Amino acid sequence: MLSLDKFHFSARNSLISVARVNESIVLHSLHNGGMVPLMELGFDDAVSEKLLPWELQLSTDKETHKLCLFGKDGVCFSGKGISPCLKYIYMKGVYNANYIYEGDNLLKICDCFTNTVHTFKIHKGTVSLDTKDSERRIFKEYIKIAVLPDKNGEYEFTLRISTKESSVYTDSTYEEYSQSRKKEYLAWEEKMKCKNDCEKACAYVLWSNIVSNEGYYDREAILMSKSGMCKLWSWDNTFNALDLADKDFELSYNQLIYPYRFMDAHGRTPDTVTTVNMEKAFVKPPIQGWIYKQLVKRNKRYEDIELIEELYYYMKKNTDWWLNYRGETPCYHHGNDSGNDNATCFDKTEIIQSPDLIAYLSVQCEVLSQMAEKLNLCTDTRIYKMLSEELLQKCVTHFWDGEIFIRNGMTEEIYRTQSLLPLRMIVLEDKLPTEIKEYILNKLKTDFLCPYGLASESKNSPFYTVNGYWRGPAWGPDQIIFTLALRNMGETEISEQIAKGYKKAIEKSGFPENHDPLTGEALKCKAYCWTANAYRLL
Repeated sequence: MLSLDKFHFSARNSLISVARVNESIVLHSLHNGGMVPLMELGFDDAVSEKLLPWELQLSTDKETHKLCLFGKDGVCFSGKGISPCLKYIYMKGVYNANYIYEGDNLLKICDCFTNTVHTFKIHKGTVSLDTKDSERRIFKEYIKIAVLPDKNGEYEFTLRISTKESSVYTDSTYEEYSQSRKKEYLAWEEKMKCKNDCEKACAYVLWSNIVSNEGYYDREAILMSKSGMCKLWSWDNTFNALDLADKDFELSYNQLIYPYRFMDAHGRTPDTVTTVNMEKAFVKPPIQGWIYKQLVKRNKRYEDIELIEELYYYMKKNTDWWLNYRGETPCYHHGNDSGNDNATCFDKTEIIQSPDLIAYLSVQCEVLSQMAEKLNLCTDTRIYKMLSEELLQKCVTHFWDGEIFIRNGMTEEIYRTQSLLPLRMIVLEDKLPTEIKEYILNKLKTDFLCPYGLASESKNSPFYTVNGYWRGPAWGPDQIIFTLALRNMGETEISEQIAKGYKKAIEKSGFPENHDPLTGEALKCKAYCWTANAYRLL
């Protein structure tokens, strides 16, 4: 099931990713906070590929080349004949590289763009280097590296891409590296309790998107995709936490609290965290309280008092920030704040009051009250219970007149939308008044339910766009939120329709960031974690 058409090749804790870009196979670095294309793997003949979690095999009519990843910054190549030609990719005037030989089997290249040193160590064969200086010698016009075979017709070499130049180089063989990765992956797959090939692919998606011990990542973090979305988002990671709760508790809990650990003195969390920076211009919705309620159902360790003490501090501080700094009725200040970046809710104004945000906060205050009671914080128990009830009441009185609507965050002017976003107030579950619950169920069935899951914009909307990001496509988070909430409410029929439809899209098209809800076709970024989360949670 794995292929470079639908997945990248990477490994747990590796900062290297190999992906197909158009017709080329490209090696990328994740050291600099993004997915930077470093070099193209060039072949003289047509290439077919076989992707295993621990090894990528690239075959021509004449020979097979293999590569595997080791550590966080190493890749090992092995094969017969001449190796693939590694052609550096760069932007003229920006990329600045020089090289130096150290003996017959060591080559170093300095990459100022990613701030890394690339060390090639030749174990079998001899290096062939082809470069051309620019006119002013500030950068190279091109750099091409191949390894010629030894007397037995074989080559083997390692490449390390590191922010720290080192004089210590490992001498393990390709077979040792490959077998070590295989053993590691198969242990992970067993821990993930995979029941079929699609669940095995889910396991690979999560495993291959893990990084650690680089820059801001001081423990294992799950990026959303090493195929492009190489960041940790403040709500995306809660779905990783939920998926892993009953399979790898420590990793699950770290994903839940990761963004909280970077909150400022007031309790505002960053939108994203990468190896080298944090994006603080935006935030993400406070879904952690609702997620926590689902986590407890999957693993009772989430009720351990030591854990509650830490999580309570984080959740309280962030909740207080929303209530103190985003107005009397807390607002989203941009589509990005909501997680639905370009949803039609934000077409008239970017600052909106939306019932989903108030519902998240109501649930979160309910959870805080329950936590406070367990911690014997009597005053907080009463305060957050009162806030939860007030926010629940605001959801009803402020956003309902027989229909659910949203408001201009500055003027409180009412306006209607055909986006799915406001209906996420379903996280209130059985606390919803009967008429609102019935309204949501009817809207889901008539406007949003498609053969392959829930659309993010009503399929009847004039603004519905096939590949419009949050203006039509089906997304993993919506399928998870609505399916689990509906199940909790006893609405089995529609929850199973959503789940079966979206799982059918995944089985058809893999794990992209989102799908076409009408055809099931893959749309954006490949090998995306919350799509894998959705398959296993649904």
